[in-house]
Amino acid sequence: AIGKTLDLVSNQFPDHYYIGVDLNVENAKRVFGSKAGVEFIDGYAVDLMENGELAGDVIFFTTTACLFVPDELDRYIAACRDAGFKYVVFCEPVFYHEKLDATYGPNSLHSIMHAWMHNYPGYLEKNGFTVERCLIDDNYSFSTIRYGFDI
Repeated sequence: AIGKTLDLVSNQFPDHYYIGVDLNVENAKRVFGSKAGVEFIDGYAVDLMENGELAGDVIFFTTTACLFVPDELDRYIAACRDAGFKYVVFCEPVFYHEKLDATYGPNSLHSIMHAWMHNYPGYLEKNGFTVERCLIDDNYSFSTIRYGFDI
């Protein structure tokens, strides 16, 4: 998914540079690796941010953060802040609708199998980000939650 996501975003906004990070980027490199303005890095993004090897303006999570246990999500958001990211965007599946806003604080509910339903606004505000937008989009076969945030 990382390659397809970056391909779509880089086609829409071609004047920017994009870095895709995943534990294994072989398929993404094979299919999309030669595209100008797009780079793929093997690794764990939070480690790269904490080691000063990954920074930028916008970080985009797509069907990733829902797999983090709560402490790991908190670690990621803190690393995004410390690495200087201005915007954090989540595009995550939701399996049921709970009220999501910062007044409920950073809390999570285990959902199905290995997925979590996180109150992303609470985690973001805890780590110094201001929530600009929160949208639950029901136009998909399953709900997707999209956030735009600014620090």
